[in-house]
Amino acid sequence: MTGGRESGGIAYWLRQRKASYIALRVGKLLRRYGLRAAKAKQRTSRFVELLARYECAPTLATPGAIVAKHPAFMRELRDAGVELAIHGFDHVDFRSLSRDDARSQFIRATSAYGDAGIPFKGFRCPYLSFSHDMNGFVPEGLLGYSSNDAVWWDVLEGAGADRTVIFDSLVGFYRATPAATSLVLPRTIDRLVEIPVSLPDDLQLLDGLGTGDAGVRDAWLELLRQSHARGSVFVVLFHPESFDLCAGALEGLLAGARSLDPAVWLARLGEVADWWRELASFSARVSGSTVEFDCSEQASVLVRGPAMPPGTPWPGGYRVLAGRTLELGEGARPFVGVPATTGFETVATLRELGYIVEHGDAASTCAVRLDDDALSGCANDVELVHLVESHPGPLARFWQWPAGAGSALCITGDLDALSLLDYASRLFTL
Repeated sequence: MTGGRESGGIAYWLRQRKASYIALRVGKLLRRYGLRAAKAKQRTSRFVELLARYECAPTLATPGAIVAKHPAFMRELRDAGVELAIHGFDHVDFRSLSRDDARSQFIRATSAYGDAGIPFKGFRCPYLSFSHDMNGFVPEGLLGYSSNDAVWWDVLEGAGADRTVIFDSLVGFYRATPAATSLVLPRTIDRLVEIPVSLPDDLQLLDGLGTGDAGVRDAWLELLRQSHARGSVFVVLFHPESFDLCAGALEGLLAGARSLDPAVWLARLGEVADWWRELASFSARVSGSTVEFDCSEQASVLVRGPAMPPGTPWPGGYRVLAGRTLELGEGARPFVGVPATTGFETVATLRELGYIVEHGDAASTCAVRLDDDALSGCANDVELVHLVESHPGPLARFWQWPAGAGSALCITGDLDALSLLDYASRLFTL
């Protein structure tokens, strides 16, 4: 991507928005914000307090300019357990920036965070306007995770007749891919852990479809049900400006998560990224007739097969191994074997998902053996996992979430501004 500032600015901003969108959005902002920051600060604090009652803390993507303008409040959020994530320095569409301008946005933002005493691990760009083909946009070693890939879940059956220009505009900004073709799990891309965002978000539902609090709750609870059944991560995209309109939906979602079994891991994005890297470090080795699993105490080792050891039952015919060793007996090793010709990306994906993979000659010793024809027939990672799981052979793997959790839920928000003056200042940075 090589676009420069000449492709951005106010002209670019106007081209991306219909006049009807601007009019509707301005009307919403005038009702939700004051000229000063007091109203938004109080609302954001109530949001954080609600989550705390469920032992949950959010990740709030916040522009560096807002951190620099309100450092004391940002430290209050930090002290309350909130994780703040880089959201550029200015609230700008990164698709309109040159590489140098984007790098400057990251560097200025991290400097503002540092000056305010706010730690950071990752980033989300405004409008989810970062993609991993933007090579060189993120200064190397500066950030550890991204949360910019959007996934759309089909949870709005019968909705859409009353959709507004806000809904259509947000669809265009977010550029989501369908959940049906995605595992909706983190993945490591060029040293960044990408943690996907799940849609629809609050603005699409409230302002785009007019669902009200109950409609947001119903959509998010259905999304939670689906994501939990699949073992996915549900990253809620929320805007604190709408808290008073859907506090009931958030509380219903958290209560719903607390009721599920296996448990839902309530985590901040930085914690998910840290865990995903920890998961990637796990390994297994065979010593005689014993498999020894090298992993942390938080890990769950899942085992299935005709002679499963005692353990807690797990979906998919697995049991949770009670210890860290498994006796093989006379059977083949419960690993996934792939040919030497299998591409690095496929092998890396399987390993990142917790499978123990033998590549090349050792594949013949594995209970689950996949050939290149079968692998090449997988159009996406969903089909790849189905191919592995449908194999009848015994299998052992590391589960993708810690402490026996079946799925993960992250409440994240874009804290774009705290006042109408903050919003107005954007016009001078476009």
